[in-house]
Amino acid sequence: SFPHQEPITMPRKLLFAVDGSNACLHAFLWAMDNVHNSDDHWTIIHVYEDPAIYAENLIAGDPKAFAQQVQKHAEHVLSTFEKRLLEKKISHSTILKGGSVKEEIVRETETGKYQMLLIGSRGMGGVKRALIG
Repeated sequence: SFPHQEPITMPRKLLFAVDGSNACLHAFLWAMDNVHNSDDHWTIIHVYEDPAIYAENLIAGDPKAFAQQVQKHAEHVLSTFEKRLLEKKISHSTILKGGSVKEEIVRETETGKYQMLLIGSRGMGGVKRALIG
């Protein structure tokens, strides 16, 4: 009889796209408990729409201040998820980008050589998510 051995797992690179919603946080915590292997490296990416798109439509206010506020909020979203990985001492890196959410996630997925892409939310509200699934 052979002694019991734990299965051998290869280190994986996982990309988790986060948007700051409660649904995303719930999926992120689930993945930490159910997908994560001890030798995995996680990359958290948060992409926020470029504030310049909206700045020209502001009637009053400072577009530069608005852009700074959007950037600060995006940094907060990313740090919220990173804090969870730090608590569990999970190897990770973070990416914060402004631009098209779809384009930036696809670009990072293609260039980063990840074994798994996890997306916690598709940016839909509760009613739309209930109707579409």
